[in-house]
Amino acid sequence: KFSINMTISVTDPSADVARTKVEQHVQAILAGLKRADVPAGETIATSLKIEPDQEYDSKTEKQVYKGVQVSRGIGATFYDLDKLQQFLRTLATSKEVQVSGITTGLRDEAKLREQLRGKAIESTQAKAKSIAAAYHASLAGLYSVSDVAPQFQYGISKGNWPGRYEYDSYRGALEDADP
Repeated sequence: KFSINMTISVTDPSADVARTKVEQHVQAILAGLKRADVPAGETIATSLKIEPDQEYDSKTEKQVYKGVQVSRGIGATFYDLDKLQQFLRTLATSKEVQVSGITTGLRDEAKLREQLRGKAIESTQAKAKSIAAAYHASLAGLYSVSDVAPQFQYGISKGNWPGRYEYDSYRGALEDADP
């Protein structure tokens, strides 16, 4: 999946003029998303943000009022790269309409995570049985299960965990520091 975020921002002395321009841009973007077959549930438009816009004038050393800035954000998720590219070709970006980012992700991330968790459980069980057999012991039950990494501030320091690196200014080299 491909998620795009856009920012629409207009500054004008008249708040109504700025608001009207922002809404025109928003309607044009929403129409473009509809033409690109983005489902309505995959589109998010933020509410209006209205605030004064000022700029620092270095000659006078004062803030100069530029007008009222009205802005909104729009986010959408595409499940087809061709549709995203089609939308981007028709999107008229400007000082007022900007793409603030595109991120990628997995369509079925939750399902994939569940499958990977199952594989991790199988692997852990096999390792535990192997270790127990090496010590001629049997497994009696489960002690603890966690989906998160260990917290090293409690003194856990065994294993091949990445260390922190600090610059040693006396020797001019990086050294592995104790966590």
